[in-house]
Amino acid sequence: MQILGQVPEMMRKSIVIAVAALALISAILPRARGQQKDVLVVAGGTLIDGTGAAPVPDGAIVIENGKITSLGPRASVRIPAGARVIDAKGKFVIPGLIDSHVHYRSWMGELLLNHGITTVFDLGDDTDWILGVRKAERDGKVLMPRIFVAGLAINRPGGNFAPSYGPDAGTPASTKLDPSRSGPAWARAAAKALIDKGVDQIKVTSDNLTAEEISAISEEARKANRVVLGHTTDIYTSVGNGYNGVTHLWGLSATLMTPENKKKFGEGRIQNPYAYMETSKMDALVNFMVQHKANLNPLLVNEHAAMVAQTREFELTDYNLYMNPGLRYVPLGNVVSSMVFWHKTRSYSGALGGFPYVEMLEPQELAEAQRGYKNAQEFVRRFNKAGGQLIGGTDTGGSALVPGTSLLQEVQVFIDAGLTPMQALQTITKNPADFYRQADKVGTLKAGLDGNVVILDGNPLSDIRNLEKIHTVIKNGEVLDGRYHSDYHPDFWRPAVDEAGTSSSTADPPSVSSVSSTSTMVHGSGPVDLVVKGTAFNRTSFVCLNGRPVKTTFVSPTELHATVPADRLPTAGTYAVTVSTAWPIPMPGEGGGTSESKTVVVN
Repeated sequence: MQILGQVPEMMRKSIVIAVAALALISAILPRARGQQKDVLVVAGGTLIDGTGAAPVPDGAIVIENGKITSLGPRASVRIPAGARVIDAKGKFVIPGLIDSHVHYRSWMGELLLNHGITTVFDLGDDTDWILGVRKAERDGKVLMPRIFVAGLAINRPGGNFAPSYGPDAGTPASTKLDPSRSGPAWARAAAKALIDKGVDQIKVTSDNLTAEEISAISEEARKANRVVLGHTTDIYTSVGNGYNGVTHLWGLSATLMTPENKKKFGEGRIQNPYAYMETSKMDALVNFMVQHKANLNPLLVNEHAAMVAQTREFELTDYNLYMNPGLRYVPLGNVVSSMVFWHKTRSYSGALGGFPYVEMLEPQELAEAQRGYKNAQEFVRRFNKAGGQLIGGTDTGGSALVPGTSLLQEVQVFIDAGLTPMQALQTITKNPADFYRQADKVGTLKAGLDGNVVILDGNPLSDIRNLEKIHTVIKNGEVLDGRYHSDYHPDFWRPAVDEAGTSSSTADPPSVSSVSSTSTMVHGSGPVDLVVKGTAFNRTSFVCLNGRPVKTTFVSPTELHATVPADRLPTAGTYAVTVSTAWPIPMPGEGGGTSESKTVVVN
């Protein structure tokens, strides 16, 4: 400043202008370089390319303009002059990971990337919105994994076989056909409309679609080189008419039930469908799927969160992650949902609801859930042994699993089901890329593919948990900083959806429709028994009289019984009855809470 002060006024102004111009240029240049990436080399690490080939020690990968241009033993790879070199000596280099089943939410990007997930396949979101998300990612406007999208799933009203858990809990889903949404011509037009919009794959919920409709959808997808996958409770019909893949094992369990139990399942009278799989029928179904080259996305952690051997370990991992101050942008409802999820298991019982808390299950109910998980593991083991292709995915966004950690947890559970570490790694790299027909872009380390690379501090082929030991993540040749930024908030954020929590994991707010007494409510008499009817009750719900809890017995999702001690009715008059579901915490719109009040009169 002293030197500048000695310069004549005119020259001083010129210097200030020049410095400002240089600052402006330096601010612009990084953005320009973002379009034309520098040459990046990862050298010295052990290459595990995801193809199944033997690891290559002391390897090198060259990435130019976001694409892999060459790789192999370092001695045989020409390293361009001036390239940025990352020293990976003593480390292990793998392809960027793939979550093959998500329902993308705007806040997920950093969570996925920082866990090595550089590609995701979205299997159900508003079509125009998710196409906009894909464009924003392709244009480089937001830091997130590469995304391939399905848009809205093809189904029609009543399209889920699973029973409802609302006011009509325990009743079968509607099978009444809408004339405007039925028939092969409608199904073909629905598929063609999605394809014309530019979706990358087709998701179908086929539980009340006919074989002819499934065939029409599959034919249109085949002509456009798109895969068809989704929910089904009849594998033979769906796969036989063109399904390329099946999501959720509960559909397989329905296929393997006796006709009587399948009827009970549809009516909500089966608590855990997996427990009723006929193991003697497994091999025939496995062989059918393998012969038809139908992939399986089992979602073991999603369906059996509280049953897996690592439940407490996984819960603690997620808890510690969400303590990171940089992640305060994750909506609180989603954080709460994720913590609660480890205390739940999937059920189809009208009495238990969709995802009951395991702490509330009776011993025989808990044993049934545990038996169901073992059956699910057994099917996965047989499918893999027979040469079936498994694709790892989580359903995050559709369930309350945490983006990122959930995929690493799923492959640990695959190891428990009998997969080798290489097989487990391929379920989240090569297999989904092959299945979705995107192997020319992602999934392995090959020349010409996206420069998506993860550098690990440990060997995942000796212990799959080493996938958690992430040193560096590279997406399209860009080295990420591995941090969480509190201002992460993409332009396509939708508060109504992105901040809605996950209803399958939190309790819906209860509602009271009526209160009646089985005994005379007279001042000075003995205890009074109440029958409270309404909706969204579960085994954590309790009845309150004038805001104070009373002894409550759960009867069903629509009925509670309560006993009011005589000393709680000190005077004649009007008393307010409410129902609260307060665990883990009541949050408006996110789960739990207290119902509106109904009055009872004491004479």
